[in-house]
Amino acid sequence: MPDAAGETVASGLPAPPPLPDSSDVGPVEGIVTPEVESDTARVTGLWRQIGGGNQPDFLLGGYVTSEIEFLTDGTLRVTRTFDAAGGITFTWRISFEWDDGHSELTIGQDADMRPDEASLRGFTIPTLGVEATSATQDLPCALNYEESERGEIVLEGKTYSSVE
Repeated sequence: MPDAAGETVASGLPAPPPLPDSSDVGPVEGIVTPEVESDTARVTGLWRQIGGGNQPDFLLGGYVTSEIEFLTDGTLRVTRTFDAAGGITFTWRISFEWDDGHSELTIGQDADMRPDEASLRGFTIPTLGVEATSATQDLPCALNYEESERGEIVLEGKTYSSVE
């Protein structure tokens, strides 16, 4: 059945709209999007663990390296790598709050900013020598916080040094 322009259209289906004539199109201007602040701009501190062992805490244990980042929006980002080659890496985002004296850090108070429980269960990859152990502390939890004379921070006995 022919449509208004004389084109044949399948019965029962509407005719597609006409394509615009290229002479009707003005100059292409693109879309202006607001600039998004990068995570790097929101980091108030990046710290790499240098002591205190790799036992589980509120996250998995058995890691090779651990880094923590404090973001300005009250998010603690923790990245732990479980193999020497750096191929097995987990990153968690957890809410945090300081007490009045900055001697205690409460993490996971906001239920929406807690890791999925499945990411807190241990796992083993024998071919890579990886044995991650399950988290032992429930969230929310409070962690003792100290600053050393050398500018390092200590969370529950684990020492972190600032990454420049």
